[in-house]
Amino acid sequence: MAGTVGSAGGSGGPERELLLLCDTDPTGAVTPFLRRYTVAGDGTATAADTALDGTTPYTPAGTVGVCETTDPCTRTVIERCGCDDADGDGTGEVPYTELWAIDPCDGQAPVLLGTYRDGDFTQPYTPVAPVECTASSQDPAPVLTGARRLTGDTVLDVAGLYPGLQSVTLTVVAGEGTATTSDGTVTVPAGATLTWSVTTDRDEALAAWSGGSTGAGSDVLLHYTYKGA
Repeated sequence: MAGTVGSAGGSGGPERELLLLCDTDPTGAVTPFLRRYTVAGDGTATAADTALDGTTPYTPAGTVGVCETTDPCTRTVIERCGCDDADGDGTGEVPYTELWAIDPCDGQAPVLLGTYRDGDFTQPYTPVAPVECTASSQDPAPVLTGARRLTGDTVLDVAGLYPGLQSVTLTVVAGEGTATTSDGTVTVPAGATLTWSVTTDRDEALAAWSGGSTGAGSDVLLHYTYKGA
């Protein structure tokens, strides 16, 4: 039985190595256990021993070495990275690591040894709603801003210009303003300010929004936010 894996954490984090070793006590009894090496960014290395469940601390009682076996097959310990949709918004915002024992030759089913937050074996974690990790989960698009002043009889199709439109704030300085959304058209009097926005963290946008000033003497300010590419 032997296996070596690397870290499933993000780039820039500590490097980790996992070894499956055997402890032979003075009576000759052999106990397999896991040893985790962690190397910090400054080069400092630490080691921690646990039982095969990946959580219970283990203290060797004799000679530690590579597990000997006459079986040509080996049981390998691997990591699988996943993402958890903990808040139910459809995006896997919590990264976690599953530690599996795999038997490639004898036909035994894989055994889950433990699940940990951010690839850190000191943080056991239970996923609520596992989902596939996506680029949008790991690196969301930036939210950008824009502003326009519209006078006279001028209408701006903001949703058409910015498909990732997140919010629009309309302020009527003078005259009247107008706004058209998927719910219809509304006329806004001087001195009023209205805001339309997406209210969830999902990858959504305002389906339709256009508006501006309605005629001579009208002065309207628009401020909007949208997701970049």
